[in-house]
Amino acid sequence: MNNILRFLAVVGFSLCLLTSQGCGPIDASAINQKAQIYINHQRYSAAEELLKQSLDANYENSASHYWLGYVYEKQSLIAKSLYEYGIAVKYEPNLDIAQRALIKGLHRNNQIDQSVEAARLMLKYRDKRADYFMNIGRDFISSQMETQAVLAYQAGAKAEPDNALPYLELADYFYQKPDNQTADEYLIKAFKAQPTYPGLARRLGKRGLKITMPEPPMITPPTELEKEISELYR
Repeated sequence: MNNILRFLAVVGFSLCLLTSQGCGPIDASAINQKAQIYINHQRYSAAEELLKQSLDANYENSASHYWLGYVYEKQSLIAKSLYEYGIAVKYEPNLDIAQRALIKGLHRNNQIDQSVEAARLMLKYRDKRADYFMNIGRDFISSQMETQAVLAYQAGAKAEPDNALPYLELADYFYQKPDNQTADEYLIKAFKAQPTYPGLARRLGKRGLKITMPEPPMITPPTELEKEISELYR
């Protein structure tokens, strides 16, 4: 049955090549969908064959490169996998799934510096809200990629300086290390960013941290001259 399915997929692709329009990006996407069915059934060789045909139709299809990288990863062909993830990112820098796969793949392959740099580049060019970066950070934490996670949380704080949550994530992370001094600094930053955040003042008190908020600027009353001039414009 698997041989028949593979034969039909190849025949279908060949017929596409014989049409007057050829196989454009839409055809490549359709082939990718077929490949994903094989992937779901762990038929990686068949999926690889289809994905290579997809790239023949449209080599710049970043999804095809990503899925081919995924197939290679499942077959423990790490070098090939990283290469395909890198090509996917080259053609579509905003393809998150490929970016994360590349970052994680480099980390698992003990290419830690390259993984951190790839994460730094990914986060630098994302114009997103804080929760987006925090989700990435938690994803990295679950993969035991702590340096990359800290970068993601810091990017979240930069994206929304008035949001306490990214600072609190960083504080909790460093309390668990434990690195209480750094954690306290982030807890203070969280309070300065959002003083009314529920429970935050209590946490500061338990840590024995005191914060002096800057006094609001004094409003100087207008001089008699300024009053007279302002009257002219009423």
